[in-house]
Amino acid sequence: MEFLVPIVMFMCIASVLIFRPLTKRLGDLIDVSIQEKKMGRQPPLQPHFDPSQPHATQLQTLMNNLERRLDLFEQRLDFTESILENQEQRKSLARGDGAVSAGQGER
Repeated sequence: MEFLVPIVMFMCIASVLIFRPLTKRLGDLIDVSIQEKKMGRQPPLQPHFDPSQPHATQLQTLMNNLERRLDLFEQRLDFTESILENQEQRKSLARGDGAVSAGQGER
């Protein structure tokens, strides 16, 4: 049981070192937001998308590329998950468990 103390201490220190900068920035952002509300300022509106501007077409192209890459990533993830699921089924059959995953019938 004593071996858990250093592990827990290390995890606490590491989490403080990792999350402190993030929470500090988040706190600063919240402070600025509160101050703006007190002063009666409205947050700036999002710029209107004008396709006639040259940077708008670049942004549209970038968004299309990102969407295509995300679709490819999802397909690869689905493929990897199906392979891992098949490996788990083979291992369970090899052990003789005879367990069949939910949603799949015996062949």
